[in-house]
Amino acid sequence: VFVDTPGLFRPKRRLDRAMVAAAWSGVDDADVICLMVEAHRGLTEGVEAIFQTLEERARGRKIALVINKIDRIKAEHLLALTKKLNERFEFSSTFMISAEKGHGVETLREWLSGEMPEGPFLYPEDEISDLPLRQIAAEITREKLTLRLHQELPYQLTVETENWKDLKDGSARIEQIIYVMRDGHKGIVLGNKGETIKAV
Repeated sequence: VFVDTPGLFRPKRRLDRAMVAAAWSGVDDADVICLMVEAHRGLTEGVEAIFQTLEERARGRKIALVINKIDRIKAEHLLALTKKLNERFEFSSTFMISAEKGHGVETLREWLSGEMPEGPFLYPEDEISDLPLRQIAAEITREKLTLRLHQELPYQLTVETENWKDLKDGSARIEQIIYVMRDGHKGIVLGNKGETIKAV
């Protein structure tokens, strides 16, 4: 799934470039590609940048358009945006959803399920992930931060696991770096007397 996060697909920082490269690395192995556009933001520079690369790298693949946050714009604007996006790129299917309120999500889920080819288990049934533990730990921390701070902090927040040390008692010491866009966001992540980061 490609989501046009503000500024991300016109990356200036090393970290942003790495995130974009990671997103595009999955295209070659994907069965279906979804482009998620936020309804109230429309056809942005970032969406245009994604279109250009999709045209180069994703020929012959099923690509679905997912317009999210449909509850934030009027119906006539939503229909005009849908027409504009479908004229700009030939999508296999188009879905209009509100992820927060659940509208249209089940239809998208059913379509994706129907598009996935059956195949053998690629990993043992009891293996929960093929991702490195460092990456899983970073994603868990990022998820908890996002859930706790979604009203206060933009979604451009990244966590990197810097060190992982297994201890004799079976636990692990994990050291992580949290990247935020502005200096002012640091205080939000830490919270009053460090309460937020301790809770996370």
